[in-house]
Amino acid sequence: MPHLVIEYTANLTAGFDAAQALKAANRSLIESGEFEPDNIKSRVVPLADFRVGDRDEGHAFIHAHLHILPGRSESQRAAIAKRLRDALRLQYRPLPGVSTQITVEVLELRRDTYTKVVV
Repeated sequence: MPHLVIEYTANLTAGFDAAQALKAANRSLIESGEFEPDNIKSRVVPLADFRVGDRDEGHAFIHAHLHILPGRSESQRAAIAKRLRDALRLQYRPLPGVSTQITVEVLELRRDTYTKVVV
């Protein structure tokens, strides 16, 4: 905990360095003071097949799902989401003719159904 999944559309490869974005995202989570560094598990998933609205071209997105255990207030979760969004925004170089949406959602895991073992 937490688990971070960053999805991005494949048409962003020229403006989005996924490996650097992952480092920046993890750094933002660590700097929030809400998470122990060794507990953050993150990954980036490129989306070859995607669609935004009814258009085939000219649109793209970066979306982060952050799964955390309950116990933080709504304002804490909102601050984490904004911090993560801003970190991702700094890693994206806008591409001409491409409208890109950067979104983040913070989701709470259920303690009774989440399990972990370190071996």
